Amino acid sequence: MKRQGLVKAKYVLTDYVNEAMALAAYDKLEDGTFAGKISACPGVVAFGATLKQCEAELRSTLEDWIWSASTGTQAARNRRH
Repeated sequence: MKRQGLVKAKYVLTDYVNEAMALAAYDKLEDGTFAGKISACPGVVAFGATLKQCEAELRSTLEDWIWSASTGTQAARNRRH
């Protein structure tokens, strides 16, 4: 039963990343490169030589943002106990 909960949690995180990526906004810069951001996730910004590269960098930045937020929250909980 515990294992099923872990599998479900995996999909929740995947769904969150996919939904956040659907909110991404991209701009083509003057030098021909691309910038992307997810306004709902402060600080999640990325750049790439191509739109595809920018999207991949943005997804990676989003994943790091989620990880940082989750470990920061856990660290704060640990300090209280």
